This record gives sequence, C-alpha cells and structure tokens, in this order.
Amino acid sequence: MTELYSVTNGEGVPVLFLHGFPLDHRSLLVFDSVFARDGCWKRIYLDLPGMGQSRDMPNVDSAQTVLDAIKQFVDETIGDSAFVLVGYSFGAMLARAIATEYAQQVIGMFLLCPEIVVDMNKRTLPQATVLCEDNAFMKTISTGDRHAYEHTAVIRNEQNWKLFEQYILPGLQSFNPEAVKHIDNNGSISLQSSDMSSDVPTLILTARQDNMVGYEDALAILSLYPRSTFAIIDGAGHTLHLDQQELVSSMVSEWAIRVRYTYPEKFN
Repeated sequence: MTELYSVTNGEGVPVLFLHGFPLDHRSLLVFDSVFARDGCWKRIYLDLPGMGQSRDMPNVDSAQTVLDAIKQFVDETIGDSAFVLVGYSFGAMLARAIATEYAQQVIGMFLLCPEIVVDMNKRTLPQATVLCEDNAFMKTISTGDRHAYEHTAVIRNEQNWKLFEQYILPGLQSFNPEAVKHIDNNGSISLQSSDMSSDVPTLILTARQDNMVGYEDALAILSLYPRSTFAIIDGAGHTLHLDQQELVSSMVSEWAIRVRYTYPEKFN
C-alpha cells in the first residue's frame, strides 16, 4: 500500500488535487467550497512524497519517484473509476503526466500556474514585481515568515497575508529537506512535456506577475489541449488562486460545468 497521506471530502466523481513544491495539500483547500457546492465531487487532497504528512516516506529521490507514488495511489484508491485532476505548479506537471497515462479515466483537468520547464534557469520569467505593499503591516510579520511571503507575493497586505498564512505557509514549514533537495536536483520525469496531451475539458490559468514559473512557457502546450480555456491573469503572482480568488473560483466553476456536460453519464 502507498504511504501517501490524503484528506478526502464529499462523495461523487473523484477530484485528485496535486499541490506545488514544496507545499502540502492545504495549499489547494481554498477550492474545496467551489466543488462542494455541486454536491457531486469527491475531493482527494494528497501530500506528495517528502512533503506535509508524507514527508517521512522513504526513498524519495526524484520527481519520477513522486509520480510513481501518485500512480500507485490512483490504482489503489480510485481504481478504474473516472476522475479529474487539479495540479498546482509542480503538481500541474504531475497532473499532465497522470492525464496522459490514465487517458481512459481522466475526464477533466485544471492546471494552476503550471510548471512547464523544469530547469528554472531556462524558464521565461517576468521581472519580479510588487503591485502593492502595506509597509506598516509587513513590519508586523516575523522575519522568517515575511521572507517566505515576499518570495512569491506581488500583493502584500493583511488580507493577502492571511490567505498565505492559512494555505501556503503550513506546507513551507512541514517538508523533509533531504527529500525536497533530491526532488529539486532530479526534477524531470520520463514523459517529455511535448508528449503529454489530452482532449478532455481543461482549464489552464497563469499569472502575469508569476516570477516562479511565468506564463509564456505555458503557451507552448495549448495545441496539446484542444478543449482548453487558457488565461493570463493580471494582478497575481505564483499564488494566483489567493491573489485573484474570486475570479479563479468562478473560472473553476465554469470548467467543472464543462466537465459535467461533456461526461453526463459519469455523474448519474
């Protein structure tokens, strides 16, 4: 049996959530209410190997190891059932691979700030930008937490910080440094980006000010997803789903509707 930690909410068609690096499942819980409204989704949130409550899994030495563990989890937990994928950053790369390898089962996919180019030095990135900053409030955050927040935050105020503190910071404080180092040093998987494709309803959301994975590299995969909605959203960085929460949630709701009317037989 796989040793991956997971949290499951609701009943219905499974939604497998794959978080970013090095975070944990809590980084995607902001979407739980979006799926809960429909009453037909079984939300499965994983902590990837080496991270969160899966941080002590043995033999985590590469991104491929992480992908193999997810595949084992799918086989054991979802089996032959239809399911959809939500992938954030590093998790989006893994989701694309799962969608390709489980093409007969995956009926929808949402890629949030997807990692397309593994080597950060080869990514096309916008210049680091701060769109707004409440200097007085920023001084109230501890030095360590402020450094973590400033690493990706383009909107720096109390409201945005509270979202970061709730959804992102816990994962940054609960990973296995050695495992994360191994994954970082061996970040490629066996599938090439150009080999990963799907014709299911897909949502690809990127952020104009994302200085971690950028948005330009994601344009290269559009032709691989003929039923995709693609957006470059201004006023957001790598925590796009927190920076533009209302807009992103609305687009996710629309994508979920597309999945349901494309595959109505899966929801009976």
